Amino acid sequence: MENMHVVAITVTFNRIKTLKNTINALANQSLKVDKIIIVDNFSNIESRNKLKLLEEYYDNIDVIYLNENKGGAGGFFEGMKYALEKYNPKWYWIMDDDAYPRPNCLNNLLQEEKEFSNIGALCPVVYGIDKNKYQMYHHKYISKYKINDITAVKDYTDLNKLTNIDANAFVGPLISDTAVRKCGLPKEELFIYGDDTEYTHRIAQKLELYLVKEAIIDHQDIVESALKFNPKVWWKDYYMIRNRFLFIDEFKRTNAEGVCSKTIYLLKIFKQMCAIIVKNKYKNYKIIRIKLLFKAITDGMLGKTGKTIDPSEFMKKISLKCNENIDV
Repeated sequence: MENMHVVAITVTFNRIKTLKNTINALANQSLKVDKIIIVDNFSNIESRNKLKLLEEYYDNIDVIYLNENKGGAGGFFEGMKYALEKYNPKWYWIMDDDAYPRPNCLNNLLQEEKEFSNIGALCPVVYGIDKNKYQMYHHKYISKYKINDITAVKDYTDLNKLTNIDANAFVGPLISDTAVRKCGLPKEELFIYGDDTEYTHRIAQKLELYLVKEAIIDHQDIVESALKFNPKVWWKDYYMIRNRFLFIDEFKRTNAEGVCSKTIYLLKIFKQMCAIIVKNKYKNYKIIRIKLLFKAITDGMLGKTGKTIDPSEFMKKISLKCNENIDV
């Protein structure tokens, strides 16, 4: 086992174009990244062939080819586990495959290493390059009842040099080896959505989680089309809701608080169900939408984890539904 200083880990799925930008950004850091680990989440053959070429071109890249799509949670779990077992780094730098740290990002993050001994993670500020504004929502406080993620600081200019936060997205947090020893790895059983919040908040329970003002990472913005009414991506809502119930269970301080939190969250979801019944845009999709929300609630309350809904199968089902144009 080698002992490296910084190992970067990214998870990709059929996004070679953005992945190349991520690799270039990592390769051009003013402070060297020792190793780049790419976890391929069962991409298509064309993407895998291109990945193999990248692996041959760069001498510091390892690619892990998964034989199934394990979601972001499973991908980062596999990548960090591989890094731990093979390289035992002091720092794990994790990011999406559409995140591009600026040249001094790593250097500016590690400037804070000298000042503190209890660091769990150092997080760069995320800047959206499509809308040209900071994506401050990635840096979070957790609400009292664990139901909502609250933007820690609304505006970049309001940041201190270091800002203590409760959780952060997987867009560039630099995780310490101390955090991995004390808190473990991301939970692969969450599959996708909320896994980053869970992991970084878990770290924040034992160590400090800092947002570093002078460290910037660029990130693609969500495309506008993704924000439109699209039943094919409703599987995402299932995982967001299910995993929030699991989050409440994990971090509740008392059983009474857990019951209170779940009750408030249930009321919030039931309001969504009422809107589904009333709003015309859900015509032909009312039952499937409500069934999905009920499944998210029951699975979350029962503590079910894993890939309980297959995104590709769900999208096929919705495609058939669109063609039939009848309710199910």
